[in-house]
Amino acid sequence: MINDYSTLQAAVAAWLSRADLAARIPDFIQLAEARISAEIRVRQMDAALSGVLANYQATLP
Repeated sequence: MINDYSTLQAAVAAWLSRADLAARIPDFIQLAEARISAEIRVRQMDAALSGVLANYQATLP
Protein backbone atom coordinates (compact mmCIF):
# COMPACT_ATOMS: atom_id res chain seq x y z
CA MET A 1 0.00 0.00 0.00
CA ILE A 2 1.29 3.44 -0.92
CA ASN A 3 0.64 5.78 1.99
CA ASP A 4 3.52 8.27 1.90
CA TYR A 5 6.18 9.65 -0.42
CA SER A 6 8.84 7.08 0.46
CA THR A 7 6.52 4.14 -0.25
CA LEU A 8 5.52 5.83 -3.52
CA GLN A 9 9.19 6.06 -4.48
CA ALA A 10 9.70 2.40 -3.55
CA ALA A 11 6.69 1.36 -5.62
CA VAL A 12 7.95 3.30 -8.64
CA ALA A 13 11.41 1.74 -8.21
CA ALA A 14 9.88 -1.75 -8.09
CA TRP A 15 7.78 -1.00 -11.16
CA LEU A 16 10.77 0.33 -13.11
CA SER A 17 13.08 -2.58 -12.21
CA ARG A 18 16.01 -0.43 -13.33
CA ALA A 19 18.61 0.65 -10.79
CA ASP A 20 20.07 3.21 -13.22
CA LEU A 21 16.84 5.25 -13.04
CA ALA A 22 16.54 5.31 -9.24
CA ALA A 23 17.90 8.85 -8.97
CA ARG A 24 15.26 10.07 -11.46
CA ILE A 25 12.25 8.74 -9.53
CA PRO A 26 11.48 12.12 -7.87
CA ASP A 27 11.46 13.67 -11.36
CA PHE A 28 9.05 11.01 -12.62
CA ILE A 29 6.73 11.65 -9.69
CA GLN A 30 6.85 15.42 -10.22
CA LEU A 31 6.11 15.03 -13.94
CA ALA A 32 3.19 12.71 -13.19
CA GLU A 33 1.79 15.19 -10.64
CA ALA A 34 2.02 18.01 -13.18
CA ARG A 35 0.27 15.97 -15.87
CA ILE A 36 -2.50 14.83 -13.55
CA SER A 37 -2.97 18.37 -12.26
CA ALA A 38 -3.22 19.75 -15.80
CA GLU A 39 -5.80 17.16 -16.86
CA ILE A 40 -8.01 16.99 -13.80
CA ARG A 41 -10.95 19.32 -13.46
CA VAL A 42 -12.99 19.90 -10.35
CA ARG A 43 -16.10 21.96 -9.86
CA GLN A 44 -14.19 24.68 -7.97
CA MET A 45 -12.11 25.31 -11.11
CA ASP A 46 -15.15 26.14 -13.25
CA ALA A 47 -16.73 29.55 -13.38
CA ALA A 48 -19.78 30.77 -15.25
CA LEU A 49 -20.07 34.25 -16.64
CA SER A 50 -22.13 36.15 -19.12
CA GLY A 51 -21.27 39.10 -21.28
CA VAL A 52 -21.44 40.67 -24.69
CA LEU A 53 -19.05 39.74 -27.46
CA ALA A 54 -17.58 42.50 -29.58
CA ASN A 55 -15.39 41.38 -32.48
CA TYR A 56 -15.29 37.89 -30.94
CA GLN A 57 -13.85 39.25 -27.69
CA ALA A 58 -15.32 39.69 -24.23
CA THR A 59 -14.06 41.70 -21.28
CA LEU A 60 -13.56 39.52 -18.23
CA PRO A 61 -13.95 40.77 -14.68
